[in-house]
Amino acid sequence: VWDTDGNNMRVLRSSYQQPGLVALSQNQYNEAKQLVSEGLGIYERIFGSRNHPVFARNLRNLGGIEMKLGNVQEAKKCYQESLAIFEIVLGRDHSEHAASAEALRKCGK
Repeated sequence: VWDTDGNNMRVLRSSYQQPGLVALSQNQYNEAKQLVSEGLGIYERIFGSRNHPVFARNLRNLGGIEMKLGNVQEAKKCYQESLAIFEIVLGRDHSEHAASAEALRKCGK
């Protein structure tokens, strides 16, 4: 059960998101990919949908990991989905949308 005060969300972030980003910063890309991917699955179950800014932000992080691994097509998929989610939930003028658009541009859309 997930409470509404965010306590469990903080636990989830510290369990998957932060270690994934630490692994990424240490060039441990496969470990980072695994942790971020697991976190995405949990976020989707919690939110009941992929259409949430936290999910989209972590999907963009996964795209960055895929780029580091040389998986350009997988990175593009992550960036495209992240971009679409941000457009739906935050709008085209939001900085998160712009960040995903820029990430997609950098991998040669």
